[in-house]
Amino acid sequence: MSLLAIFSFTLPWFKVDGEEITFLTFLREFLLGSGGPGTLPGWMDPNSTAGTLVLVTFLAAVLMILLGALFGLTGGRAGPGMGTLGVVLFALVFRYVYGPGYRELLSVGYALAFGSFAVGLLFGGGKRL
Repeated sequence: MSLLAIFSFTLPWFKVDGEEITFLTFLREFLLGSGGPGTLPGWMDPNSTAGTLVLVTFLAAVLMILLGALFGLTGGRAGPGMGTLGVVLFALVFRYVYGPGYRELLSVGYALAFGSFAVGLLFGGGKRL
């Protein structure tokens, strides 16, 4: 299931202003963007009053998703749980930034990652980490 989550990184996770944004595109913009490393892309609303809170929770979610995929690939049951928690945190931050219309912004990559982590959590049999 973690392979499906990793595959979902190449699919569109968001639809913002008519543009589909993949998980990998977001990471590339965050790490190598025009504003320098560590700046949020413009579509993430970096000028909000709670920008620091949004940035910290968003980065925590991204880290949890990536670690969840890594742990899941190594056979650990905690990986899908961490990934599921990361995707939920990701959705909560998106909900906070974009308000009630955030569901229309989420795309197939998000759904595939959430589904694969949730199935891995429910049916995974890993005994390590």
